[in-house]
Amino acid sequence: MHLHNTRHQGGDDVISKFGFHTTTSYGSGELDNTWNDDWVDFYVRQRIQPQIDRTRDQQAQQLWSDVTNGDCMTSLFPPSLQIEPCLVHGDLWSGNCGEDEQFCYLFDPAVFYAHHEFDLAIARIFGGFGSSFFDAYHDVIAKEERMEARGMLYDLFHYLNHWNHFGGAGYRSASIRLLRRLACL
Repeated sequence: MHLHNTRHQGGDDVISKFGFHTTTSYGSGELDNTWNDDWVDFYVRQRIQPQIDRTRDQQAQQLWSDVTNGDCMTSLFPPSLQIEPCLVHGDLWSGNCGEDEQFCYLFDPAVFYAHHEFDLAIARIFGGFGSSFFDAYHDVIAKEERMEARGMLYDLFHYLNHWNHFGGAGYRSASIRLLRRLACL
């Protein structure tokens, strides 16, 4: 999936924007997939901000403001980083995949065109994929500058979504902890 757009370069079906042609859902919430030319703008406005708004938590809102008004985004997305839209599953964890003797299956997607690193966040958080999965992935798609730091930002979406969907102090504290770390970048 992550190489889908790369394989078609030069053809008429190259996707040059971030988003998707239709609204999708993630848990109980709809995802705004309106096409956007800029990945950072898409991610901030169409993924994180709606989750922050849904929390109605003043501390989360203030910390997110600190992240977006500080140097965090410039630090995480340096000008040398070229992000091409690629098709992502959107909810890639072991509970949303299976296999039989012949094929691997992915289900329950929240697909859109995004930065390929986005899919790795939930795979890290909820596990089920061993180090061999990540090693093989990076044999095909190399790690990029500041990838580990960006991982915190991509993790944030999933923690916020779980906080909004399931509630609980654990998801809130994980979200606040990530926001604090991001605000310090």
